[in-house]
Amino acid sequence: MIVASTAIAAFSGRMPKLTEAAFESASNAVTLAIGLIGALALWLGIIRVVEAAEMMGAIAMPSHVLATREFD
Repeated sequence: MIVASTAIAAFSGRMPKLTEAAFESASNAVTLAIGLIGALALWLGIIRVVEAAEMMGAIAMPSHVLATREFD
């Protein structure tokens, strides 16, 4: 599909529009990736704080009970 659209754009003289759209899509992908990395870093930081406070067991037990009830 990419090859076909590139060939059609080349023959119809729309290569600049195709190139612009490709760069815009790449820019959107990078923006999305940076946002997802930020969210992941936030949650990893929260988990590190919870581990340092030794509260992981207190959080894990209720979620374990709920998960076993839900999936058993």
